[in-house]
Amino acid sequence: MPGFGHVSTFDLERTTERLTTGGNAMGEWTDKMKGKVKETAGVATGDRELEAEGKADTLKGHAKEKIEDAKRAIKDAVDSDRPSRREEP
Repeated sequence: MPGFGHVSTFDLERTTERLTTGGNAMGEWTDKMKGKVKETAGVATGDRELEAEGKADTLKGHAKEKIEDAKRAIKDAVDSDRPSRREEP
């Protein structure tokens, strides 16, 4: 995507997966994109405060992503350890 930095197919697939599995991908994505826009605008205008805000927003998005990854890993581990509720005839 021109103008939005590097977005790989893998990132788009993970975002789509989170949207379809009920994750909070939109919050992560919007924070990262908002951060990139602010950071780029700050660099372009020489506004170091805006650039710093952008970096902070980007880091916030990455942190949310890591939290969602951890929550999903814990949920998957708990679900795999849980015995089946289906009774055998």
